[in-house]
Parts: sequence; structure tokens; C-alpha cells
Amino acid sequence: SVMSDPLTVVIPTRDRPDLLKLALASVYERQTRVPPVIVSDNSRAVHSEMVALQHKYGFTYVRQSGDVPLTEHHNACLGMARTPWVWMLHDDDEIMPGAIAEVESALADCGAIGLIVGGVEHISGKGDVVRSWAPAAGTMRGDTAARAIGLDWQARAPSQVFSVEAARRLGGYPNTAGVTGDYAFAVLMGSQFGVTFLPR
Repeated sequence: SVMSDPLTVVIPTRDRPDLLKLALASVYERQTRVPPVIVSDNSRAVHSEMVALQHKYGFTYVRQSGDVPLTEHHNACLGMARTPWVWMLHDDDEIMPGAIAEVESALADCGAIGLIVGGVEHISGKGDVVRSWAPAAGTMRGDTAARAIGLDWQARAPSQVFSVEAARRLGGYPNTAGVTGDYAFAVLMGSQFGVTFLPR
């Protein structure tokens, strides 16, 4: 029997097919197993590259109006997964080789929590690592979790994998002055539902 997928990768995008191409390659070409992938396009333009990418990889393509405000778009993306967990990637993010297998293994062991936070590398346009961060391993809840996430600026996309149910119960990302509050959302999620840190 085939194991049901625990995780969906959802990528909101808008007018950056050159970057999206790198994000998708990191999922489809650098992982030992590829989970369901949804690309949500909030562009008014039709990009021929998008058609080519969809044909090449076969991800689920969701076309938005092009007028959906940023936070609303991100919250729509959170609700698209039909799996218990969602990994929200931005179109300028890439996943390290083997990361999906590591995250899925952690999901099998982590129990009832709200999110997993892994390490992150900041890379230049040329792909050079500018700086990197990896958290200390462990599972935390309540104020301890809030402090651990809140004190570390790096605990933000693309290092976050969310419980779809916990995200729904929290009401999604807050809108902070027109920007998606992914950092605040992670602090709330960890505090109320718990967080597991992956040290890579």
C-alpha cells in the first residue's frame, strides 16, 4: 500500500518565472521523493514559461485573479493543501537536497504540534551562501516555544512547515501593514500548538 502523503509544498508566485524555475527544480530534481506540489499564480500576465514549467513537472496550477492582496493570497495557499502539513515556499526559495525526506521523517515522530522549523541558508543571486543558521534540536511549547522562535529572526519562511489544522484554528497569517506576518504567525503557532526544531 502506498503511504498517504503527509505534506504538500505550496508556492505562491507572481511574475517571477525565472526564480520559480529554481524553486521547482529544488523540489523536483533534488529530492528523493516529491510530495504533492501546488503553484498559486497571482499574476495578471500569462507567462509562457509557466506553461512550460507546468508541462515539465505536472504540479497543480491554481490561477488567481492577479488582484488578491499578499496576505490573502498566502492564506488561500495555506488552505489549498489536502494533507495534514503544508510547506509554504516563496518563489525565490529553494529546498536543500534531501530536505523533504528529513521533514517527513520528523513529521512521523513529532506528535501533535503546530510547526516544524528547520535551518536556513541565505544565498546570493549567484547561489553563494551569504550566511546560514540551524536551530538546536528539540520540541517546545508555550512561552518557551514563543521565546525560541521570537528571539531568532531566522525562524521564518522557508524554514517553516505548518500543521494545516493548527493554521486553520489560528485563522491564518496576520496582515502586518500589508505584509504577511509569517514570523508572528510562527511565534503564535509554536506558543499555542508547539514547535519541533530540526538542526539542519
